[in-house]
Amino acid sequence: MKKFLLLISMILILSACEKKEEQPAPTPESQIQVTLPEDLSILYSYQHDNLHEECTNNNEIVCAIETIVKCALNPKLSVCDSKTMPEFLFYDDSIFAQDDVEGRPTEQSFKLLKYKPLDNHTIEIYTEGTCDHNWFGACKGNIIYVMDNSSGQWLVKDLYAVEKIH
Repeated sequence: MKKFLLLISMILILSACEKKEEQPAPTPESQIQVTLPEDLSILYSYQHDNLHEECTNNNEIVCAIETIVKCALNPKLSVCDSKTMPEFLFYDDSIFAQDDVEGRPTEQSFKLLKYKPLDNHTIEIYTEGTCDHNWFGACKGNIIYVMDNSSGQWLVKDLYAVEKIH
């Protein structure tokens, strides 16, 4: 009888444990295609007084980041659409969306470093950025752009700065 109770107890304990379901690994067909320029040493530079609305680069990821940079320099550009940009940057009452904010950069540049896939439609693009003002820490140093391709085109969904460790 003791063995029977012990067996029943073990069965109850095992059945009470939750079975953890593993996420299947993405299949090759579902993995996103990321194409960065071959030459990662290119420095993309922009100046407030010399901005072109259209992206002339043939890389969609570079163009998405370029749009964010241009809108940081001049939020009044027609390409600065709050529906396709990180909310905190260009939300109507955001300090980022105000043109006369003290500390807004007039010159900004970035260089691509690498990328890291997060899921089947999201990646992080690691860049090294420079600008002539601090701009809330969003343009100088190691800037990471979170990119999303769920709509079929690359859009910057978020960005953040990471302190450079010397």
